[in-house]
Amino acid sequence: MPRQIIIRFEPDNVHRMRNFDEDLWRAFQSIGYGEISLAEVDRALVELRVRKIPARWVRRQTALISELLEKHHLVSIAQLATLDDPS
Repeated sequence: MPRQIIIRFEPDNVHRMRNFDEDLWRAFQSIGYGEISLAEVDRALVELRVRKIPARWVRRQTALISELLEKHHLVSIAQLATLDDPS
């Protein structure tokens, strides 16, 4: 069953999220194991979802997201959660 990773940020950090969101979108476009909508990236205020991740790739994709959070100095304001993808 596909999974999704939810990235939740503390409120009032939209300006800090923008570059991260775009880098995340580019990474998933090139990898192909997960989907993230550019429209959702542009609208995101406190939450972003990466959908349709094959179950066997969840750990790798979580690690990728964590690396990008570190690169953008967002680790202290972000939380990750993994859920079954209903789509």
